[in-house]
Amino acid sequence: MHEFAIAENILEVVHRTAREAGASHVGRVRLKVGVFTSIHVDSLRFALEVLARGTPSEGCALEVEEVPMTVRCGACGVVSCAPEILVECPACGATGVEVTGGRELSIVSIDAE
Repeated sequence: MHEFAIAENILEVVHRTAREAGASHVGRVRLKVGVFTSIHVDSLRFALEVLARGTPSEGCALEVEEVPMTVRCGACGVVSCAPEILVECPACGATGVEVTGGRELSIVSIDAE
């Protein structure tokens, strides 16, 4: 379950940022997670909750915005939302689509005091 390793890295950044801001408690963390990252959001929430125990982020609220996968067709240029990995363009049927969104994993904001 790679979510624990990801959660460790997120908390490292969150705690360093809070320390640098002179904060002693983290109240909320907002993340963007692309569906193409294969991160199971519920598992990530669980990992963050477990790893945050006894730290400045214990009990903090976690908001996750899931970013859908988007693809761009090399032939017609159409950008489409893709519910799954596509091998052909939903607009023109050409093969060779490029994934342009859904790989994101970022901390959007940290609320700390």
